[in-house]
Amino acid sequence: MRLSVELQNGNVSTTPKWPIIMRWNLFSVASIAVTPLYKGKKISSTLINMLVAVLLTALYNDSLWVSLLQIVGVKSLSSVYFYLIFFILSSSVCFNLLSIPALFPGHKYSLILTVIGAAMGSYFIDHYGVYIDSEMIVNVLQTDSSETLELFNAGFVLHFMIYAALPALLIFKLDIFQDHSLKGTIRTICIPAISLMIALVLCLPSCQTMASVMRTHKEIRYLVTPSNIIYGAAKALSDSEEMAPNITPLDATVRLGDTWQTHQAKPLLFVLIVGETARAANFALDGYARNTNPNLAGKDIIYYSDVTACGTSTAISLPCMFSDNKRSEFSRKAAAKKENLLDLIAQAGIHVSWLDNNSGCKGVCMRTPQLSLKYDNETCTSEHCFDLAMLQALAAPASNDQFIVMHQQGSHGPSYYKQTPENLAGFSPICKTSQLQDCSHEEIVNAYDNTILYTDLFIGQTIERLEQLSESYTTALIYISDHGESLGEKGIYLHAAPYFMAPKEQVEVPMLAWLSDGFSERFAVDRRCLKKAAERPISHDNLFSSVLGLLDISSAVYDLKLDIFRDCTSR
Repeated sequence: MRLSVELQNGNVSTTPKWPIIMRWNLFSVASIAVTPLYKGKKISSTLINMLVAVLLTALYNDSLWVSLLQIVGVKSLSSVYFYLIFFILSSSVCFNLLSIPALFPGHKYSLILTVIGAAMGSYFIDHYGVYIDSEMIVNVLQTDSSETLELFNAGFVLHFMIYAALPALLIFKLDIFQDHSLKGTIRTICIPAISLMIALVLCLPSCQTMASVMRTHKEIRYLVTPSNIIYGAAKALSDSEEMAPNITPLDATVRLGDTWQTHQAKPLLFVLIVGETARAANFALDGYARNTNPNLAGKDIIYYSDVTACGTSTAISLPCMFSDNKRSEFSRKAAAKKENLLDLIAQAGIHVSWLDNNSGCKGVCMRTPQLSLKYDNETCTSEHCFDLAMLQALAAPASNDQFIVMHQQGSHGPSYYKQTPENLAGFSPICKTSQLQDCSHEEIVNAYDNTILYTDLFIGQTIERLEQLSESYTTALIYISDHGESLGEKGIYLHAAPYFMAPKEQVEVPMLAWLSDGFSERFAVDRRCLKKAAERPISHDNLFSSVLGLLDISSAVYDLKLDIFRDCTSR
């Protein structure tokens, strides 16, 4: 989930809410206003759309009004006029959006769904600083049930009952009249359109302020509920990645390079760990003051200190990481219709497998054999398995060349405390709830740092296991996180912020490589050279060609310029 802001300083802050008594008074007024409608009278779809649009704009947009107040302030009558016309414009846009389904049967139920969506959106915007766009919609839809349940607590239930269940019940009991005659259809279309034109005309005296706010603070559009939800859902649907029956091949000529042509006594065993929600800022290897990497600090690894993710959510970053396209060219829809890095490695002749301890591979492993986790008393609870359970995959590896992807549970929030066994939690006190606003900043950071500490243990033990196997296999490992996380800095929590405005905590991620002596010798890699070059800026864009290059896989889609290992190999 996402952000909050103090916009006068270029940030956003969604703290203060309307006093509860004011909210209840407004609900009371609204209830009194619609009471006569229950006495056998009908209400037109146009009128109910107008009423719902006004109420949603007034009552479901606390963070929007607070943010605008911080941007514009109250300095003169022109400022007051700006708020008035922004309210009218927002209500009018909402009115127009609600009028579209009024042209079709079942309008009442579309209103109910809109109110429920707006209630849920307003809760997460107000409590977690979320910005709702198409990426957030995708992130929500692709989140598994256990992660979703973490967000549903007493506070959410109360909010839902007041802002979703009660209004939905009132709407359900209304006798809404839809006039589908030609005259009625014209009225349904024209009245909202005219209201929008009037709103735009009213904006003219304040157009300079309006243009400045919307140009300078583009994130404001993602706070306007329910327009943000409706637009985001529509865009997410249009961009949705359908798995095509015929996948476009990337390179039919892909093959193993010259390094593989000589007889090798030891098969390859390569592990790629995809981290979850780990941010570079909290890695001691990256300069963090706390010792969150006691295990890795003693390993002969290459740590990359300037790595940028190609997205701020797993739904975007994961397919982007394995795509041959750069972030600037990446599209989930296009990526789903063609092969990716895993396909190329498999076609070259290396056995590829995927082990997931998260909410799925987001389509990346659709054509890749899946490994499964077996319940283990030491590493699993009744709810889930901790990441150390994935070491099962290395207990007795097959004797052929192996490329194994391990997708971590990692530091997924907001219930960070659930990702670490209690006996391995090194920092306290910790936040033991998904309601982050109920915890101190120290408790949140402690709980999150424990997840990094556990990730350090998991990577460290994976390396140790690969070291043990290096007598029989040519072993190596790469770890890279999918995206980062906000822990309350400037009022921002969780992740999935729109990329153009995402804070560095969400896009700067840790990455490291460990290469055994046998691997370095076989593939002619100079580890000292790699360490010297590890401070240069790289990103998820580099992963595709870097893995191909490191494993000496020859392909037409390999990009020499993006291979971070190329300058340190002598093949």
